[in-house]
This record gives sequence, structure tokens and C-alpha cells, in this order.
Amino acid sequence: MMLPLLAAVAPAAQGAEPRGPFEVNFGLFFWTWVVFIMLFFVLKRFAWPAILRATEERERKIARQLHEAERLNAEAQALLEEHRKLLSGARHDAHQLLQDAKAAAEKEREQILTRTR
Repeated sequence: MMLPLLAAVAPAAQGAEPRGPFEVNFGLFFWTWVVFIMLFFVLKRFAWPAILRATEERERKIARQLHEAERLNAEAQALLEEHRKLLSGARHDAHQLLQDAKAAAEKEREQILTRTR
């Protein structure tokens, strides 16, 4: 099937050089399509399944990483909230200690003034 077609195209392709940039060389056109179609089927058979597997694996990996990032973000938010509560408690304790120290100092001052009089 291919041999008669090749025999018909070969003599026409040998002596037919394009004379200008817009003139079509049908022999070159034919062989370009033959090579393209052969390459298409070779790639479809061997390359695309590997590319598809790699792409799907990368997609699963990215989905796992996003899930892990969401989990870590929720954990960080919980830790931040706990830190804020502890910080608020520490501020309250520090404020209470200052109030107690001021009250003790005032009481001591009054006692010293009373003893002095």
C-alpha cells in the first residue's frame, strides 16, 4: 500500500525544488505528515502513559501536601490561641502582683509613719 504511493511521490520530490518561500513542495508536505503521524503514535504508546502517571502522582502529592498544610495551620492556630490565653493570664498575674506590692508598700509606709509619730 505504501510502496506505490512512495514510488509516485519520489520522482516528483527529486526534481521539484520550491522557487519561492510561498510555493508548496508536496513531497516535503507528505513526508512531514508521515513523520508526524508516526511520532504521534509512538508518543501515544510510550510517552503519554508515563507523563500521565507522573502528572497524577504529582497531583496526589500536592493534595497530600495541602492537606498536611491545612492540618498544621489548624494546629498552629490552636497553639497561638493557647499562647494568647497564657499571655493574658501572665499579664493579669503581673498586674495582680503589682497591685499587691503597691498595697503592701502602702501598708508598710503607714506603719513606718505611725511608728515615726
